[in-house]
Amino acid sequence: MQSIKASQSIATEINRLEGVKAREVMTKKVTTVPPTMTVIGLLDQVAKLRHIGFPIMDESRQVVGIVTLEDAMKVSKERRNKVSVGEIVAKSLIVVFS
Repeated sequence: MQSIKASQSIATEINRLEGVKAREVMTKKVTTVPPTMTVIGLLDQVAKLRHIGFPIMDESRQVVGIVTLEDAMKVSKERRNKVSVGEIVAKSLIVVFS
């Protein structure tokens, strides 16, 4: 019964989004983080900006991946000040261009 309700909810969301273009809902001014930022620094950004994911840009301003709150939470509390986001970056990305 619960999976039927979940399927109906997903169908409702899909119907709401039909015809909506990515450029209409996307963030235009994206905050990025460097690969050298520590996980604790990322968590500070999450709390401050209320975003759960950030693109990681290298020194040449190229996107090298994305890091999320979920990725950060996988790092033990003891190591969050030592591990950089570059070490936990997700590099397989699906991108949308508008």
